[in-house]
Amino acid sequence: MDSKTLAKYSIFTFQNPHSQNDGLFESFPKPILRYIFKNATSEQWKKLHQTCKFLFCLNPNLIVDALNISDWCCCRGRFHGTFDNEYVLQYEKKQFEKLSNIWLPKKLHFNSAKIPMSTILSKIIRCEIKDLQLSKCKMSEMDLQFLTKWKKVESFHLSKVTVFNSENVQLPLDQLIEYAPYANDIRIETCFTTAETSKKLSELKRIRKFKKFVVEELDGNLDHELIYEFIKKNAGINSYFCVEFFDDDENTEVFKELLKHELLKLNWGSILEDHFPIFEHDEM
Repeated sequence: MDSKTLAKYSIFTFQNPHSQNDGLFESFPKPILRYIFKNATSEQWKKLHQTCKFLFCLNPNLIVDALNISDWCCCRGRFHGTFDNEYVLQYEKKQFEKLSNIWLPKKLHFNSAKIPMSTILSKIIRCEIKDLQLSKCKMSEMDLQFLTKWKKVESFHLSKVTVFNSENVQLPLDQLIEYAPYANDIRIETCFTTAETSKKLSELKRIRKFKKFVVEELDGNLDHELIYEFIKKNAGINSYFCVEFFDDDENTEVFKELLKHELLKLNWGSILEDHFPIFEHDEM
């Protein structure tokens, strides 16, 4: 049996790939290949993986456009495509434990009080998500920093999320907002303020102006004059701002009226009009 016949009946895997003498590696000089490997986007890597399976051996990052983690997933542990040709992964513990080097370029939806956030993040090597939705979980400040350090998060949704710093102290509203400098859609449910929150927000100058800024079940108080300064610096055109204090409708209405009086100086009274939904838990 000659070598060609042997090759035909050989078993090829990612560890033992088929020779590609006339393929990508012979067509491009190595410096160009190294540049491609370093700078390719996730969509480009998808095409590269489809072009040459051996490329996955050189860059074994598992591209997952959207990772959905919850206690009630019905499509457990399966990749499936969408009309946008996205790679979507639903969480299932036993199968997820086998994964590593996950590259998240688009979405992370986490809704669980049972699954530790640290076990999820240990599997992620790159997190360039634009859509971050976290619900009913506890996490460290380092975890939140990791999820946002690529500075691409545009939708920043936290619902009943507790974030602790290195001294085991929970982060207030103003410190949470600091981790979303590029987000134009900010929605936070169940958080608190400190005596310094209003002042720190008024001094905050975000990189990107917000389109929606919604806070519900806020425990504490805000100074309407300082929040006016925050809005003046950071609100975009036709934006929406809403704050609802925890179990205190009277305080909420007083705050809104005082804030509206300040906003009328800029003719921005409409920013408080309810033309956006208060809070939605989006489903994948």
